[in-house]
Amino acid sequence: MDDVVQKNEGYRDEIARLFWALGRAGGLQVYMMRVSDRDEYFFQPTIPNPSQLTSEIAIVVLDGKEVFLDPGTPLCSYGHLVWQHTSTQGIRQTADGGTTLGPTPSVNYKDAISKRVARLTLNGDGSAKGKIVVAWTGQEALVHRLSSLKTDAAGRKKELEDELRAMLPNGTAVQFESSSGWDDAEGQLNASFDVEIPSYASNTGKRMLVPMNLFQTRSPQLFAHGERKQPVYFNFPYYQIDETLVSYPATFQVESRPETQPIRTDYSLYKRVYGNTSNANAITFTRDFAMAGIAFQQKDYADLRTFFSGVNAGDAQFVVLTQK
Repeated sequence: MDDVVQKNEGYRDEIARLFWALGRAGGLQVYMMRVSDRDEYFFQPTIPNPSQLTSEIAIVVLDGKEVFLDPGTPLCSYGHLVWQHTSTQGIRQTADGGTTLGPTPSVNYKDAISKRVARLTLNGDGSAKGKIVVAWTGQEALVHRLSSLKTDAAGRKKELEDELRAMLPNGTAVQFESSSGWDDAEGQLNASFDVEIPSYASNTGKRMLVPMNLFQTRSPQLFAHGERKQPVYFNFPYYQIDETLVSYPATFQVESRPETQPIRTDYSLYKRVYGNTSNANAITFTRDFAMAGIAFQQKDYADLRTFFSGVNAGDAQFVVLTQK
């Protein structure tokens, strides 16, 4: 422990143990817990193999409530764990000096939010250009921050551009503009970009078909097969919020717009809304998508597939513009 303090660095578990020792020295109730990382193992309590337990976290009792902390994970905010350490199990210390098997807290979908905002100007040939701002909080921000520690500024810029480009229509030019919040574990992470989309809307002569799925253009159609032999597993619950404003030429007007009904289940939400703006030649599309579950057995597949079929249908809608 002295080496960790003197060098101001250490391995993940060394830092967690130092935190435990300092907490105990300060008179706090602090317990260590060895957990199974979900990206490596699904913990099996009936198998006596200690290699299942891959990381150490800390539990602090404050005002009679246990707070799970992840001091060995860089930039992990207070009261949260990196997603690999959530919804898993392990061996923990107890107040009587013994140990017991126990779970770690689950994550709420509102603890992992991505928000993407686009402001585009549509040209008469169907091309578009403008700005996109992306913001991440919670687990989504932590994933990006941890990834950034493995590269430099140029590598971070490329990763952000590649991530956004993979969402947008083929041929889109993406230029990173700025970012902030990389070192603020408690705050929001932001990145802004300039984009040029050569083929955003489909021009059919007197009409243009404007897709409402800007950020889902290249997303694969999930769960298209009628049957599945394996369970479905998501890393963590998440919430996506998309907002797209499209300004179109004054020579066009809205001819028709789709009506998409919200889809709700016990574990998910999908809502897409078309809206007008104070600008007579602009339209907005908003999309809310929430997935609150992480694991689905084969028996749940039909319902999950039905939900995603509705999402795919909603994302495929167009607004039709016609020349005046």
